[in-house]
Amino acid sequence: MPDARILIVEDEGIEALDMKQRLKSLGYPVSDVASTGEEAIKKAGETYPDLILMDIMLQGKIDGVTAAEQISTRFDIPIVYVTAYADEDTLQRAKITEPYGYIVKPFQERELHIVIDMALYKHKVERKLKESEKWLATSLRSIGDAVIATDKNGLITFMNPVAEQLMGWKLQEAVNKNLTEVFKIANMYTRQPIENPVTKVILQGAIVGLANHTILIARDGTEIPIDDSAAPIKDDKGNIIGVILVFRDVTERVKAEMELKIAHDVLEMRVSERTAQLTQTVKELEAEVSMRTTAEMALRASEQAVKNERKRFFDVLETLPAYLVLLTPDYHVPFDNRFFRERFGESHGRRCFEYLFNRTEPCEICETYTVLKTMKPHRWKWLGPDGRNYDIYDFPFTDTDGSTLIMEMGIDVTEQKQAQEALRKLNETLEQRVSERTAALSKSEERYRHLAESLEETVKKQVAELRQAQTLAALGQMISVVAHEIRNPLHTINLGIDSLQKAIERVQQGPEISEVSEIAEEIAYGSRLMNSVIEELLYYARPVTLEPSWRPINDIVDKALSLTTHRLQNISVDVDLEQKEIFVDAERLPRVLVNLILNAADAMPDGGKLKVYTQRQETDGAGIFRLCISDTGCGISEESLEKISEPFYTTKTRGTGLGLPICKKLIEAHNGNLTIRSRLNEGTTVEITLPT
Repeated sequence: MPDARILIVEDEGIEALDMKQRLKSLGYPVSDVASTGEEAIKKAGETYPDLILMDIMLQGKIDGVTAAEQISTRFDIPIVYVTAYADEDTLQRAKITEPYGYIVKPFQERELHIVIDMALYKHKVERKLKESEKWLATSLRSIGDAVIATDKNGLITFMNPVAEQLMGWKLQEAVNKNLTEVFKIANMYTRQPIENPVTKVILQGAIVGLANHTILIARDGTEIPIDDSAAPIKDDKGNIIGVILVFRDVTERVKAEMELKIAHDVLEMRVSERTAQLTQTVKELEAEVSMRTTAEMALRASEQAVKNERKRFFDVLETLPAYLVLLTPDYHVPFDNRFFRERFGESHGRRCFEYLFNRTEPCEICETYTVLKTMKPHRWKWLGPDGRNYDIYDFPFTDTDGSTLIMEMGIDVTEQKQAQEALRKLNETLEQRVSERTAALSKSEERYRHLAESLEETVKKQVAELRQAQTLAALGQMISVVAHEIRNPLHTINLGIDSLQKAIERVQQGPEISEVSEIAEEIAYGSRLMNSVIEELLYYARPVTLEPSWRPINDIVDKALSLTTHRLQNISVDVDLEQKEIFVDAERLPRVLVNLILNAADAMPDGGKLKVYTQRQETDGAGIFRLCISDTGCGISEESLEKISEPFYTTKTRGTGLGLPICKKLIEAHNGNLTIRSRLNEGTTVEITLPT
């Protein structure tokens, strides 16, 4: 190899110069000359020569052997020692560094030439061998099958990760162990050990496969069905130097074969039964063939429809009342629709800035191409070269070949901007009128607010009187009177609200109108709340008349959940019900469940878990049926829990405070009981007990 660059390490200047002249005469270029071990290491890293001629005995802190050892470790450069003498210890140290040759001074040029060529050739071969070994080891570790290699004595030399996983042995633990200690195989049915395949391979000198129904017994005792083969590893003379064993987990295949055998046995049993049905089966097959023929024709028709749809889509793009264009990163236009071409002309292969603006370079600021930096949609305004205003939408677009383009859609908003300007002037004209109307409406709202406060006082007085009633019938009569007396002013409030809302509708939308609308909505809500109080007071005061019948508990719970689905969007619902019928009023009990489920939803505004479940309990021969509704909401404090069943007591911002009292009254009418258990921040459970 006459082109190989050689580094000379010699502390004798004359000898170094002589060696350099000899190398040049042999055709080898000398990369450099070093006189110490430290200098040799430095120049080896700087010039990276193909070979180093190293004198063992060097001046300085380190000798040639130490320098060679460091160079071999760091740079993988072949080294040939050149020396006239050395003590025995130094020579032994030199052998450990595995040099590629020795040259003893004095030497002939031919001897130098031969040693250098042999060292370079040996290094080249060893490098290729290392690369091959690395490639082979990587391949064996990457394949999906388990691989084990042994020497000719059956001792393990290699295992890939798949083999480690299946057998439960690490390579470090199994290396140099006999294969039979690690690779234990037996018959799947008899559990008798099977002969080691490596022994067969060494005796026969050919590839050997495992018998059927073989299982591998892993280190932890796990039994894994496997399928494998073993092959001899031979040297270039055909001598067996080892065995390679390849096997795989066939658990799924064995399972499938067992299932297939069972299916086959069942099929054999049914052959006689199915014979009579053969004619009908043939007819069904003919019908299926006909159906498939029809389906193929339909598929061809569908493909034609797809082509037509593509053409229709292209026609739609062409007729869009807006422009649609694709732009490449180098400013070319591979697609534009008719709107774009009619407004700005054909590109004819020119870049966008060339035929739109007659520029020779891209625009200094181009909002379109910011999409390629952010890879996010971008909207902006553009005054086009035609003098019209456009609303621009840019999107990153991936082409069929994977390249990234920009899809831009431009909507002509010139007329819209003109209309907006006209509307702005009109709004300025109307602002004065809106202010005047708003002042008048505010006075009306104040008058109605005083009326609502007066009505609220009336309600409180009437309710106080109702609480003092001695009997349920008297309470019902008084509530009826309250309802009559409250509904009259409520009617007046509603009429005033209608007039207020109609006045708002006649005024163009302005900055103060939204506030007036909110005031009107609050008045309307107060009216609806009063009406709700009246309805629930009447319901609470009247005697409960039940129409019980035997009903499945599942139907009653499903009805209640269907009525509250809109409030359970972000809540996980778990229903665990006993399949049972209960003797209840099918209209009253769902009302109770709806009220309890809505209370649970109010307690979980950010989502949570709602569970509806049943329990059955036998007490002294009498059955008790329990229906529970639990949530993971905010819970109820102990102070509120004591008052929660009292009329008009509520823990919510808005509400009548009659929901739970009504529920309790309806359950007690069923000869049942309603109890509530709750803790703050831990949730609430409502338990309904009914006799069975």
